[in-house]
Amino acid sequence: MSEFAFVQHAALLEQEKNRRQQVAAKLKRLRELEHNDPEFLRDSSFRDYLVSAGGLQAFLDHIRETKSHKILDIGTGTGKALSQIATSRAGEGLSFVGTALTSPKTEKPTGIQIRLTAAESLRGIQPDSVGGVLSIESIGFSNAPELVVANIDRTLVDGGAIKATFRKKGTYGKDWDKKYDKWDYSVHDPFTREWSKLGYDLAVAETGDDDILVAVKPGGLKPIGATELLKADIQTLPEQIEALTS
Repeated sequence: MSEFAFVQHAALLEQEKNRRQQVAAKLKRLRELEHNDPEFLRDSSFRDYLVSAGGLQAFLDHIRETKSHKILDIGTGTGKALSQIATSRAGEGLSFVGTALTSPKTEKPTGIQIRLTAAESLRGIQPDSVGGVLSIESIGFSNAPELVVANIDRTLVDGGAIKATFRKKGTYGKDWDKKYDKWDYSVHDPFTREWSKLGYDLAVAETGDDDILVAVKPGGLKPIGATELLKADIQTLPEQIEALTS
């Protein structure tokens, strides 16, 4: 190895070390927030998920067409919403796994598993084992989009899909904007770029409060476009909400 190559290699190693330290420091901070700040870890319901995600029925139906019927919910919070989905008609034929950084303080939710792992590693989630991924305002807290996207791609089957929501700045009021800024929350762009590099089909809908991203992994027995999947749920959202109370 030439002296120049050696210097380059050493610089890359140092950059990687610094990157790992940055990610580790952010995860430590998020664990503390999840454990100590009640405003950071909100107790969402199935209805909250439906509204924020712009509907879920078409997304869940698509996952039933993949070779894995497992849904991975990243940043599941208390698990209440995911449990309600899993034990409802909407969740029939699907299995549900949520991730959290700390153990929920509330009663253990039914019908789901919760794994303590970060989106940057998804430790314990096997490769090619997940049909769909949900992220309701969660992966935007990561400062390592490249790691999050790489690990979701690792776990997702061909033709599988991701549905993620990202807060739009200026939509929650000054107090919440300050909180999100303090928590280093990111918009969807860096994640969209990473999925685009991997050849995913992408669609983004801008709603009143959130940007909703759908990304579909190449391959699969019944390919579907991200735009088609996103629109199908948004157009039937009122009916989906009504079905919850019927």
